[in-house]
Amino acid sequence: MPRFDDQVAIVTGGSSGLGAVTAKLFAEQGAKVVIAARGPERASEVVKEIEAQGGEAVFIQTDIADEEQVKACIQGVMDRYGRIDVVFNNAGSAPRGDWMESSESWLHTLGTAANGVFYMCKNVIPHMEAAGGGSIINMSSIAAVTGHFLKGTPEVTQGLSYNATKGAVESYTLALAVAVGPMNIRVNGVRPGWFPTALTLKDPERGAIRSKFFMERQSLKFHGDPHDIANAVLFLASSESRFITGHILTVDGGITLR
Repeated sequence: MPRFDDQVAIVTGGSSGLGAVTAKLFAEQGAKVVIAARGPERASEVVKEIEAQGGEAVFIQTDIADEEQVKACIQGVMDRYGRIDVVFNNAGSAPRGDWMESSESWLHTLGTAANGVFYMCKNVIPHMEAAGGGSIINMSSIAAVTGHFLKGTPEVTQGLSYNATKGAVESYTLALAVAVGPMNIRVNGVRPGWFPTALTLKDPERGAIRSKFFMERQSLKFHGDPHDIANAVLFLASSESRFITGHILTVDGGITLR
């Protein structure tokens, strides 16, 4: 039997990159997948791909930086399926820049990633509690625990709001795990290193520089595949990790060992 047979999983930012790969894997494992994202075109393509493979998926247009839209998304899922078993808070923003990034960039990044995680958790937990439990997985980054992004060339560095956001997400994940554990709701996070995706390779020259930068610093001398993150998320979402909560699972090829 598939690990998520008859379960409902929301994947924010599931229209591309790591989110899309994870959404497809959830569907392969029997979940009814809800892709909560802003862009309908790419999200619709992911839905079609899932359906072509015999899975079930739906797209609900959602800007997670807007709490009212998050509430509407959750209500839409409840109206359609009557339950929410898993939430993967994947959506975020990765601005380019350095410590002198603009205030607008700072507020946008925190609004999308940190606030978005808070809005989704705050509004989905009552439904999970009523159902007897659930699993929440929040997307972090090695940027939460390392300054590696600041050691390279302009092609490698990015705004400090990204580091701050991921640090906030990790702290929130640990505190929330304590708060909702008695409700049988588990809260964990994944902490990826650098992965080659359509987004990270959108600028080929910058992508090549970043690839080399991280490869030189990783313990494992190969780059991960988006499925490495997807498999980690599914493990944390499944009953296989039923006694794990408040854990941040690092999937980075060993770069944070240095």
